[in-house]
Amino acid sequence: MNVRRAQRWFWALVVIAILAMSVLYQAVRADPGARAGSFVLVSGVLLAAAILQASRILLALAGPVRVRPWRRAAGRRSRSEGVFPAGG
Repeated sequence: MNVRRAQRWFWALVVIAILAMSVLYQAVRADPGARAGSFVLVSGVLLAAAILQASRILLALAGPVRVRPWRRAAGRRSRSEGVFPAGG
């Protein structure tokens, strides 16, 4: 993977998403009509596509997610013991 190229595309998609959001905002505030509706449709689809592709690139650049194993803190009861311990 060409990292510099992916980074350029990521930032280009972020800028496209910002511009699409501003067009969407203006279209929603505009008087109702066919033109406003088409602006909402086009900018909404463009915004969703840009965010989706930018997030895919970000995940590819960041690498796999490292999840630490869950550990129970010392002195805490497990869920199987319940709120009231048996025999008490």
